[in-house]
Amino acid sequence: FVCLLAFVECLKKRLFHKIMAIRMVFSSVPCAVLGTVIVLLSEGRHPLAVVTALWVLFGTGLYCATLKVQWFQILSTRARVLVDVGLFLSVLTFCAVAIVFATGTTGDVIGRSAFECAVNSNEKMPVYIPPLQEWTCASWSESETIFRQPQNSEPIKLSCADTFVGLFGVSMNSHQVECPRGCLQLAAAESEFSATAAKVVGCGAYSEDSSVCLSAVHAGALPSTGGVTTVYGRVGLAGFTACTRNSVASQSREVADGGSSVVGVPVTGAGGRMLQSVTPRVVTSTGAVVPNAFHFNNLPSTREFVHLESFSVTASDDIGVVDGETWSRLQAVVTSRIAGVEVNSGAVRLGSYGNVELVPGGSNSRTIDSRCFLSATGVDCTEHGHAAVQLDVCQPEC
Repeated sequence: FVCLLAFVECLKKRLFHKIMAIRMVFSSVPCAVLGTVIVLLSEGRHPLAVVTALWVLFGTGLYCATLKVQWFQILSTRARVLVDVGLFLSVLTFCAVAIVFATGTTGDVIGRSAFECAVNSNEKMPVYIPPLQEWTCASWSESETIFRQPQNSEPIKLSCADTFVGLFGVSMNSHQVECPRGCLQLAAAESEFSATAAKVVGCGAYSEDSSVCLSAVHAGALPSTGGVTTVYGRVGLAGFTACTRNSVASQSREVADGGSSVVGVPVTGAGGRMLQSVTPRVVTSTGAVVPNAFHFNNLPSTREFVHLESFSVTASDDIGVVDGETWSRLQAVVTSRIAGVEVNSGAVRLGSYGNVELVPGGSNSRTIDSRCFLSATGVDCTEHGHAAVQLDVCQPEC
């Protein structure tokens, strides 16, 4: 453009068409090509790239059309051929980009199926939870509360003495239940005469043999008049503490030594009225079985959540990076608590890892060598975040 002003306007040289041709070849055409490539590689997700490509293609085509209409007779044969080719390619590419973008078929043009991971319009990060074998969605830099879908659509009517393990067996699922009125008064009356009266063991997280309804009152999930609530199955913990809440005094219980490494063992046909086919139960490195527990999703100490704090890009030759999967270079810092399995600012690399075990090694080549430990609040997998949460950008469900 500067050359155009200097030679044509200032020096009065008859170089307008030559300078414009050079400008079109070295500026407009590369810009149009780059814009089109960006449109295809981003699968049309960036409107600015589409507008840029179409605008440059339109300008190039308009200039070629102007030359053809007004100056075609004085152009040389070579110049005429270049003008015709430029006009044809500009119009063809403009129409192709516009049609591909309008129909949303940019992914088919570049053969995205070969990558086995489609670019999608997710507004949140798809999060897979191996202990539950369920998917959820989480936003970056926000603490996302997880509300699990109950296994039953209609609440199960309970008695005041019904325990979690008696109802659901060894279960990690969530269940909607309905408790009757007067459990608090009934428990107070029975405790004076019966050693087998309904009891509550724990404070926030409760042992699987605790009364569900009394525990709901204790946690504040239900009033003493009863009602409908959702109870969440979870892995066990090192011990249950005693506390008094809402006129209910709970009991304490020691289970196992905190800090022990753990492994998840599947349990089949674990009893209860509602049998679960396969459910993990925690076993410590010394062989001690840690019974599962349950909680309600209403207390700060037991609220289930996922917090994607930040992410960084690792080296291409780092452990866990997979050839052809550029997203596997992204490593997130995650804090989460789901079903009693916790991660506290742990590193989780993006990608699909499947149902990773709670121990080092395993059959999955991506598994990072680290362990999960039994703690006072559940199972701590900070050093082995993939056992608790996995971030799979390829899932178009969020």
